[in-house]
Order: sequence, then structure tokens, then C-alpha cells
Amino acid sequence: MVQVSERAPVFGIKWSKTEAEKYGVSRGTYLPISSNEALLWTQGPTLGANLKNSKFQTYKDFVFAPTPKPILLRRFLGQGGWHETCESIMGLTKMDWNNNTLHKKLPVTLVYSSMLSKIVKQNSEMVEEVYDFRCFM
Repeated sequence: MVQVSERAPVFGIKWSKTEAEKYGVSRGTYLPISSNEALLWTQGPTLGANLKNSKFQTYKDFVFAPTPKPILLRRFLGQGGWHETCESIMGLTKMDWNNNTLHKKLPVTLVYSSMLSKIVKQNSEMVEEVYDFRCFM
């Protein structure tokens, strides 16, 4: 059982011995901060997305948020490393079928479950029916 918190009071930038890098921490970077907590950067520079040159990094929201903020992951059950958990979350940030952006900050399952709850509140007849979750994505 893992809790995903969008508000982590942390920023991250790359630093080299010669100078600060041009962009923030790369998308997909994770940092365990305790045995049951980790920071995961779901936004940031992305390689391979630039159509002119795939070696250039692309940052989805660079104009609006030049320093990417991580999400905080808190594990309540289970043990082991964070690699598989972070890899799964990263995959879910790219699965938004109704959006043409590179990725979201939060996993698509969290974003659309929130939207679905608002729709159900407005249409009480939907409560008794069973729907495929993909219909709301």
C-alpha cells in the first residue's frame, strides 16, 4: 500500500563540479529518504521527445515550472526497494488517452478517479451501474 502525495516540500537540480546543469532533475529520478518514503520526479527533462534531435532534452512545462518538484511516496505495507514501484508510477503518468502532453505529474488512475467521483456526485443513477474505468479516461 503506497500513498502518493503531490506536495513534497523539495526541489531538485543537477549539479556538476564545473557548473549547474541547464535543467532540473531528470524525469524518473527517485530518491529514497527513509525505509518507507521516497521522492519521485515524474516531470522534468525527457530524452527522445524532441522531433528534430532526439539527443536534446525536452521539458514539458519549462516555461511554467523550470524546477520540477517531486511527488512523495509513502509505503505503509511491503518491503524492498523502490525501483518497481517508481517504474509503475512512471508508466501511469504517460497513459492519459485524452491528452497530447508527454506526461502528467500524478498517475492517470489518481487523476481520473477524482474526475469520476465528481461525475458520480452529479449523476446519482450511475452508482448502481458497473462501468469500465477506461470509459472515463
